[in-house]
Amino acid sequence: MKDSSEAKLGEPTEYCCTQFLSVRPKPDSSSQLEARNYLCKTGLYLETTTLQALCKCILPNCRSTLCQRFCHLLTLSEDQSQYLFEILLKANLLVDVKNSDEVSSQSERERWEKYNWLEAYYLHATTRNYPFLNYALPDFRAPDFALMESYRTESDPPPCFKDYADSRYVPLAVPALLDEEIELSCCISGTSTRGYCGLDDTALSTLLFEVFGTRGSFHWQGQGDFLMKSSPSGGARHPTECYVLLGNNSLLGTGVFHYSVKQHGLHRLKSIENDYEFVETLRKCFWDFEDRIKFEPYCVLVLTSVVERAQWRYRDPRSHRAILMDSGHLLGTCRIVLNSLNINYFVTHGMRERAMDDLLAIKPENELQIHSVFIQ
Repeated sequence: MKDSSEAKLGEPTEYCCTQFLSVRPKPDSSSQLEARNYLCKTGLYLETTTLQALCKCILPNCRSTLCQRFCHLLTLSEDQSQYLFEILLKANLLVDVKNSDEVSSQSERERWEKYNWLEAYYLHATTRNYPFLNYALPDFRAPDFALMESYRTESDPPPCFKDYADSRYVPLAVPALLDEEIELSCCISGTSTRGYCGLDDTALSTLLFEVFGTRGSFHWQGQGDFLMKSSPSGGARHPTECYVLLGNNSLLGTGVFHYSVKQHGLHRLKSIENDYEFVETLRKCFWDFEDRIKFEPYCVLVLTSVVERAQWRYRDPRSHRAILMDSGHLLGTCRIVLNSLNINYFVTHGMRERAMDDLLAIKPENELQIHSVFIQ
């Protein structure tokens, strides 16, 4: 028997076992295993001997050779081996060696493996089951522009900035330039590893600008104006906002502030009368404040996510991952800057959500709390 592709091309198509084979026991059977192609999310329940025969098909061979191998290894008739070949092919456990998805994914896996990221690639491959546009193709922009234009006819993208025009504006000092190189390993821990220096108002300005500030904007067809920042953001949506809880050590005044990306300044949302009230506010909003914060905080940064910014473009259940990666990038940049300034800090997500929502005057269905950074 010949494949139609063989008849057309005059040469046999070669097949092999998929490079993306995963195996696990069948829950209710001791003799069968579930074999899956985790790239295609397809698979079969197979006897152990059949799976062993499949795993011997690593090297490319034509259909007739593989069927003969099945006959020999599994004691099958020719018709039975042809039937087995068909069901393995349909389940993507046997694949055409020239299959474009298999070839490109294998190449991608090898690139990740160069950086010792193989486990991360497996997670990426097994969860990436949404029909994405291939940005490597030369004509990817046209369908993307068309899709975004269709979204725009329904509603405009949400604003890039939060507006607190009615609140008191507090300008920040001109941020200093950072030119010191720093080892990224210093930024992995959730606490400072470089000393116990304290923050001041000038360093606060530098920190907020380097982490959250904008370097400019650009216009993107069908989506409007986008911000350019120091950290990447999925689709340039930049959903993460920053709030600042300031104590008495700051000359800017004790209180709850929102960092204005548009103006590089602070909008006062709520006053805090004294240092005692500041500490009581922290105790009320952070369940692990007294147990884990070993220094007197100069301020606390609270990172939130305006989820609509990401959801306007990414309209599938997976889009929540983009906002977590966005805040993760910013948190990493924050650690880099604080370590560069030799300032002590502690990162936590141990917030009391309802108390924090009330303090920041945000609604959880619109804006989510992600992380907080205590800074000495």
